[in-house]
Amino acid sequence: MIMATTENNGRVTYGLTGSVIDTQPTAATTVQARFQRSPFLPLRKITCSLHGGVLLLRGRVPTYYLKQLAQTIGTSTEGVQQVINDLLVDFPERS
Repeated sequence: MIMATTENNGRVTYGLTGSVIDTQPTAATTVQARFQRSPFLPLRKITCSLHGGVLLLRGRVPTYYLKQLAQTIGTSTEGVQQVINDLLVDFPERS
């Protein structure tokens, strides 16, 4: 028998013969989803991974503003304790 339980924080867990599956998204998944919804297209190409509360951002952005914005999105996400911003600023060529 499968039993679903919803806790006060909105987290849903399912029990199957004593095992529990946690369906709450990880902080890295949440950050990646926020990047994908961003109107700034370069943020959509950023990859991120989470290890012990430390979020690692990798990729290329065209401005320091977008590099800082990506870091701000990461630090404002629940479950992220620290951000390592390994984004490279790759200025577009000007004619």
